[in-house]
Amino acid sequence: MGTHRVLDDADRRRLLRALDGVDDVRLYRRLQALVEVADGDSVAAVARRLRVERSTVHRWIERYRAKRQPQQLRDAARPGRPRSGSQLTDAGL
Repeated sequence: MGTHRVLDDADRRRLLRALDGVDDVRLYRRLQALVEVADGDSVAAVARRLRVERSTVHRWIERYRAKRQPQQLRDAARPGRPRSGSQLTDAGL
């Protein structure tokens, strides 16, 4: 089976720039996953490390590739009370 890169070097640079200054844990995790895929890691390996399904990583890739904008990976607004504790802090790293 041939190797096919779903994300190129320009995508990798764009994703790395987006990681800088991200304060949302979920967005950071998704961006980091896509950087790892762009680095050549398999979707299966990334999914295993993050303890998510491969289909989840594929969905993140497709969301990003639709417009090539890292912000596409941000959670959509949901009704109801916002969750607490989802901010990335130095202590949380």
